[in-house]
Amino acid sequence: RGRAPRLVVNVEKVRLTGKDKGAANAVAGQRGRADTALVRLDRSLDAALGIATTDPSHFVDALVRLRAGAASVNSVFAAALGDAVDAFRAGKDMTPALVRARRALLGAPRAGNAAVPWSGSWSGKP
Repeated sequence: RGRAPRLVVNVEKVRLTGKDKGAANAVAGQRGRADTALVRLDRSLDAALGIATTDPSHFVDALVRLRAGAASVNSVFAAALGDAVDAFRAGKDMTPALVRARRALLGAPRAGNAAVPWSGSWSGKP
């Protein structure tokens, strides 16, 4: 009834497809094969993010259901989702909590080692 509360979330950042502090995110596109439970949770989070801007109340309901389903599989992910729901209820930005949730599924961003020089068949080095 009435107008849905304003939802504050940067969907691109949560999906790890946007820029983070001016640099491209190292995790985007580097997902390895994971067990099916983590893949299912990741897909469920993506589905929920798909309705984040169009239907905020159902988005939060989806996060609550996802948190309940994830509690036994990945407690760090479930806790971050709980923080996101709490932030929503307090009228705060949900983005940091949702980024923590996504990283709980995918792991920390990986970056190359600048001390190791490039090598390969193109450089003449084995």
